[in-house]
Amino acid sequence: MQQSIERAQSVSPLIEREKAALASEKGEYEESGVWPNPSLSVSAGDALGQELQTDDIRVQNVQLMQPIPIGGRTMADAEAAKESVSAARSGVTSAALAVAHDAAQLYQRLEHANAQMTIAKRQTQQADRFERIAQKRADSGDIAVREASRLSVLAAKAEATLSDARRHQAMVQERFRNLLDIENTDDLQLSSALALREVPGLMDLKSRLTSHPALQQARQQTESARARAREASASRIPDLNLTFSHKRFALRGEEENAYAVGLGLEVPLWTTYGGREAAARGRADQAQQTMRDRRRDLERQLSTAYASLSRLMTRLERHEQQILEPSRKVLKQSEQGYRAGNVTLTELIDATQSVWQAERTREDLLLDARLAKLELKEAAGLAPGESL
Repeated sequence: MQQSIERAQSVSPLIEREKAALASEKGEYEESGVWPNPSLSVSAGDALGQELQTDDIRVQNVQLMQPIPIGGRTMADAEAAKESVSAARSGVTSAALAVAHDAAQLYQRLEHANAQMTIAKRQTQQADRFERIAQKRADSGDIAVREASRLSVLAAKAEATLSDARRHQAMVQERFRNLLDIENTDDLQLSSALALREVPGLMDLKSRLTSHPALQQARQQTESARARAREASASRIPDLNLTFSHKRFALRGEEENAYAVGLGLEVPLWTTYGGREAAARGRADQAQQTMRDRRRDLERQLSTAYASLSRLMTRLERHEQQILEPSRKVLKQSEQGYRAGNVTLTELIDATQSVWQAERTREDLLLDARLAKLELKEAAGLAPGESL
């Protein structure tokens, strides 16, 4: 199962998309928290040349302007970008966990299909054997032809069940092949590593939710949104523009230089950026509510899976003890009695069909219990192979 999970993760487009999102957030983080670039302007002309009567073109003005952010905007920007990177990294982990559970669930379904196929083959062999015995007894006159025909019908039903099992197995194999992006599943050797054991208490499982990748991602997205709200609030304080300028001019026929330092400030007359701040705070509140909803959803999923697994394990144990094993004993005794002529054909058919149904039901219960345990692990934020 672990090999199947690793293969599914290696070809998953979902994980690749999350990795691309992480690379994007890392790029944003590298550009965050820094001052804006300065701007340099240079002007040249012949005005100075005309004054000096040289008629050449010279550089006349040089100006360097550096915006200086104040109010903590760059710090909030860097913090938001850092939390976004952490959220994207948790997104990769969450996607890997989801793909792992998809692969594990499909693995269990394939194993169930194979088990049902094995049961159907065994039932077909058993029905054929009964049919041959009945035919011999009918030929010798021990039983009526009608009774032999009933066993022929039983064999036909077993063959139909085998056909259905084969078709279901092919369908699950196709889904498994598509998920793992492989061409052939005929050589796969399946062996379930998902044992059904006692699980910890529900409260212990809920206490682990803080480390769930999906919840961590929601928490980091919330922190990033809050930092963006702080950045928007700080952006309402205009940046200072520090200007250094150099000017060349002519004085009494000589070239002279003049230097100046200036400060500029945006006047928020028409745009106060209050709407941007309100929008950022709204997104932060939305992220906070999303985190709460995700927490409630995980707790609900955990409780549902826990209750389902507990019921299924009890149901499976009772089925094996009270139905499957007793029905096998009854069938064995019925076979012996039928050969000796002490058991009617109707009793043999009923006993046979009871065992067949009990075996199929056991495999169905095993599948449901394993899927419930996988759902429990996924809700707890654990990989399929991790221990509860």
